[in-house]
Amino acid sequence: MIIDSVQENLEFKHKCVMNLENIDFDIPIYRVYPIDRLLQLFNEKKNTLVKPLMWDDPFENLIFQQTARTSAGHRVNFDDLRECLYGQCWTLNIDETDALWRIYSPNKNGIRVKTTLRKLWDNFYDPKYKWAMISYFIGKIYYWTELEIKNHFENPENLREIFETNARGIINTVLIKRKAFEHENEVRLVFRANKEEFDLAKNVYQYNFNPVEILDELLFDPRFDNNLFSIIKGELEKMGFDKPIEKSNLYQPPNFDLTFKIWQK
Repeated sequence: MIIDSVQENLEFKHKCVMNLENIDFDIPIYRVYPIDRLLQLFNEKKNTLVKPLMWDDPFENLIFQQTARTSAGHRVNFDDLRECLYGQCWTLNIDETDALWRIYSPNKNGIRVKTTLRKLWDNFYDPKYKWAMISYFIGKIYYWTELEIKNHFENPENLREIFETNARGIINTVLIKRKAFEHENEVRLVFRANKEEFDLAKNVYQYNFNPVEILDELLFDPRFDNNLFSIIKGELEKMGFDKPIEKSNLYQPPNFDLTFKIWQK
């Protein structure tokens, strides 16, 4: 029965949370969208995950660039597993920094959105989908040295887990990054598509996402054009977003009250 399936998926939901066991799910989490993607999010009410193959770091999904051998000597590739994964990156970093804008808003038109882990996860996980417990995941990144990554994947036990039906092994492959990226403090949404029900030729996976309900704050790049900011802010407010919409003042020089006394002879 459908009701039984939903209940079972809800009971297994906590097992789809990886590396976040000791974190309060009501803490804030952030992501930077370019302005066109943010407006698309508000207009279409669809959040978009992409295949990890589209991410910049060549060490992303490194295991899927390899081939493996079975104990019988047969060679195995990871093509089918690689094509079924879709992800989206968020951060637990609260502080606004120069690096944040220069890395994630290279065209000076980014907007940092804020929500909570709970809102993000509850909206993403769909218990009505019969395969939810092996399809929807959220996880915090492990940051390892290149040697640690190599040793992990060369361990036959870890390699075997990638092919297990509970999907945690394959999801873990996109929750590992090099220590050079540790400053990102990253959390990822990951969707594992069922090739019998989903067209794996698509590079994106979209799901329902109402930003008016889910997002708590919008912070525009400090280099964003002032006039355009005012226009877009007005449009977003017309769409029903009544929470803070601000432009960062990170690059705005402070005004000092400088007074000194002239000593007279």
